[in-house]
Amino acid sequence: MERSFLVVLAIGVAVAAGLALVSPFFSLIALIIVGVVLMVIWIGSDTRDLPDVQVDFSEDGHAVIVENKGNAPAQRVHVSLVPIGLEADVPSLAPDEAHPVPLAGQVAEAKAIITYQNGSGQTFRRTMVISVLHSSEDLFRPAFALFRWK
Repeated sequence: MERSFLVVLAIGVAVAAGLALVSPFFSLIALIIVGVVLMVIWIGSDTRDLPDVQVDFSEDGHAVIVENKGNAPAQRVHVSLVPIGLEADVPSLAPDEAHPVPLAGQVAEAKAIITYQNGSGQTFRRTMVISVLHSSEDLFRPAFALFRWK
């Protein structure tokens, strides 16, 4: 376990034991607060070091925009567009960084296969259909990667 997790747990149990001498209700309230803080620490550690590389066309369809929407740098990014036959490599993308890849002509729709790694070497792969005519934004996607949601 992480050290911060164990420190919060030890302090919380000590405070709850001290409050048990005053009132058992105060002790239960302290245990609930400690549980909430431990859940926050757990969720925070679960969402660390997750790059999220997405691909979309530019407004005019003459370029592909490769963007890292995650919270960690993406390394060894490889993008392949299937019907076009375009393959592009980006050495690394910092969080919230975008890299345009120019196309030979205007394209309306394509299937993108994206492969990338995080800082610890874990490989991610994503396949998505991108189009100039339709938005590829997922409306049900959480604002940050919650419980390894991809």
